[in-house]
Amino acid sequence: MFSRTQRCIIPAFILLILVFTGCSPAAETIEPVPATTYEIPVSIVYPEAPVALGIVSGLPGMIRLIGYSGSDFVTGTVEVSNRDWIPETEKSGGRVNLMQNARIMLSDSQYLTNLWKLRVSDNVPFQLEIRNVQAEGHWNFSGLPITDLYAELGTAKNAFTFDQPNPTVMQKCEFQCGTGDVVVEGILNAACRNMVIEAGKGSLNLRFGGKELLQDLKVTIYASVGTTSIAVFPDIPARITVTGRGHVIQGDGLIKLDGEGSGSIYETASYRGTQSKTVEISISGGSSIIYLNASP
Repeated sequence: MFSRTQRCIIPAFILLILVFTGCSPAAETIEPVPATTYEIPVSIVYPEAPVALGIVSGLPGMIRLIGYSGSDFVTGTVEVSNRDWIPETEKSGGRVNLMQNARIMLSDSQYLTNLWKLRVSDNVPFQLEIRNVQAEGHWNFSGLPITDLYAELGTAKNAFTFDQPNPTVMQKCEFQCGTGDVVVEGILNAACRNMVIEAGKGSLNLRFGGKELLQDLKVTIYASVGTTSIAVFPDIPARITVTGRGHVIQGDGLIKLDGEGSGSIYETASYRGTQSKTVEISISGGSSIIYLNASP
């Protein structure tokens, strides 16, 4: 029990707090100061033939690339929040590299700006090499005359789109996947002869759409622990051979045949007896789930 003296002191103490609180100035709201960003224009003329383009980034952010019909080889902008992140342009013969050499690991990159908006001309055939460690990538190759494509990918999602046919033949397309998801759409429009994919821990989604199959296409996939999803229309002459430890979930439009050894073979109805161009897909290794014309 409180004594009489304590019962008198406590109300007075509370009253004193209320007085000082009421007389204190209102708390000020401090607005965050917007981070400074630097928008750097990109303008690269065509080098001597044969032409090659390299894009290298080790930072989180976003890279967008589309084609256009213009006289310059590469145009666009790169917006960054640190001058040290401004890409350097290196030229050697017919090769041009846009290189972002800085590398940082951020658990929270919401205050970081690293936005690439690039346009590449469709005037001259070229080789393309991508080394993207952490940035999200949106690569629209529609109508671009790419003769060879190599992409080494990292932790973020990368989506590759071929909405329009490649006006030249792509001899080889190679993807080295990491932990991020990878999506490739409109593969028939890539006009590719050989596609090699080293899958990673992220999901791999391949959609064999397009206007037509321009030549024989051989696809070799080395599966990992991430899921692999393949979509191919019944009117495309395609054969899929699966070996290794992967578990296959089969959807519509494919016929399963008796495999040789430990493998399984799946074909579209249009593959049997065809005398035209075909798609041959081989999947090996890994213990992932493989979705064939089925939704994950």
